[in-house]
Amino acid sequence: MIYSHDILLLLIKIYVSEMDESTEKLSEAEKAEIKEKIFNYSGLDTTSLGLYANCMSIYDLEDNLIISKRIIKKFKDNQDLKIQEALLTIIDNLLSSCIENKREDEASVFIQFADQIKTRQELLFVKKCFFVMKKLIDYHRTGGSRRL
Repeated sequence: MIYSHDILLLLIKIYVSEMDESTEKLSEAEKAEIKEKIFNYSGLDTTSLGLYANCMSIYDLEDNLIISKRIIKKFKDNQDLKIQEALLTIIDNLLSSCIENKREDEASVFIQFADQIKTRQELLFVKKCFFVMKKLIDYHRTGGSRRL
């Protein structure tokens, strides 16, 4: 993915705020600019999906659930590896957020979708991450009664 100078600066701000574990350090204007650029960046393509995956922390869980459902609906039959990698990354991030917010039940539709993506060599890392997140969701749903 090739990003413009402005987008790279915004991404750096996001990464720095995430390292400090505080996206609150981003101003509302910066958050709004990032949100606008993600979805106005030549429509939904691999670049905007990658931007969204990297910037999900600036959205709350409700927004991420809505946006992610729309993205999956749009790309559900897409076989492009870059798109599938971005979708799996989005799902991994979303499952993590569901666990963090104790809303594991929201994850079902995303788990079903990710399970349908065939594991290929290029997708191995994100599929492994998904597998771990899926097992954590299952662990939380069962109250820790199942083995990881």
